[in-house]
Amino acid sequence: MDYSGGTLSGPEPVVPLDANTEVEFGSSASRSGQFLVTGARGEASPSLDPNARIGAAYLYESGPTGWVRVARLAASDPQLGAEFGRTVSLDGSFLAVGVPLADVDPTATMIV
Repeated sequence: MDYSGGTLSGPEPVVPLDANTEVEFGSSASRSGQFLVTGARGEASPSLDPNARIGAAYLYESGPTGWVRVARLAASDPQLGAEFGRTVSLDGSFLAVGVPLADVDPTATMIV
């Protein structure tokens, strides 16, 4: 967003494809350059039970007509209630997605 002459302008807002508020789209967000990542920690898995809330994160790129979705990120081993996407951080070409309730080895590091 840009603020100039008392006016805030910039790309159109980012909106989820599914307007369901249970997905908590935008509950976390981070921007770096022309890229934006947002978490949706309550999103259901398309391949599992539609009521199984496992979470996701979405990567967008700013274009001439607004934000364009580049990728949907999800855990390779989805776990019910793990809250993938509860926190996100983007710094240049590095992206981190928090999964605070995942059942994993506490000393493990996962790299996407």
